[in-house]
Amino acid sequence: MKFIDSSAKTNWKYLAIVGVLALIAFGGILLLQNIQPAQAPTPPPIQQTPPPQPSPSSQVLDTSNWQTYRNTAYNFSVDYPADWTTDHYPSSYPVEAADIISFYKSKIRTRALTEVGIYASPNKDSLSLKDFILGGEEHINIDYPLFIEFITPEAKLDYLKKTLQGMEETTFQGFEAFQYGENRLLVNSGTTVFVFYISSREDIVPKDRKIFNRILSTFRFIK
Repeated sequence: MKFIDSSAKTNWKYLAIVGVLALIAFGGILLLQNIQPAQAPTPPPIQQTPPPQPSPSSQVLDTSNWQTYRNTAYNFSVDYPADWTTDHYPSSYPVEAADIISFYKSKIRTRALTEVGIYASPNKDSLSLKDFILGGEEHINIDYPLFIEFITPEAKLDYLKKTLQGMEETTFQGFEAFQYGENRLLVNSGTTVFVFYISSREDIVPKDRKIFNRILSTFRFIK
């Protein structure tokens, strides 16, 4: 009589069950690996807004290193930037009936882009500013540094009358003055007529105009 070993069958059952469980576990691991956790939405980057920069016209002009120019012929002084050059061209009538005091940021005047200057002419007859402008050939060239030649005295007088219509009456340190556009100011001290001007071979930038206005504000008569 043969006996059947029942333990062998039982072992095969256990092995089958373990195999099934192993397959289930392995599949679960693979499934978990393929499932990615939900990602939170990425917030948009925060853009840093730079602080507003002051415009050139609002920036404070540093005058701590400015120098003082003194003119003993016409008894006045003005301050100007230390890195600018100053020149004085005395009157050479009949070519020029006035002294020219020029300030510019260059070692050579003809290379300077921007020039600030004072055009001074004696007012020997103590004329009003209007009468001085219309007074004759020997008087100030209100359009300096643009030299305008006229064929006849009548043509010049007609031009000056039209130019006067474009001037605005004002005062400067208590003296009679005419504002001639943005770039010229004519002042009559009684003994001298001054033309303060700014000229440029390019557009006049705000900083240069601030320098022009600052030079004007430092103008003083001296004894």
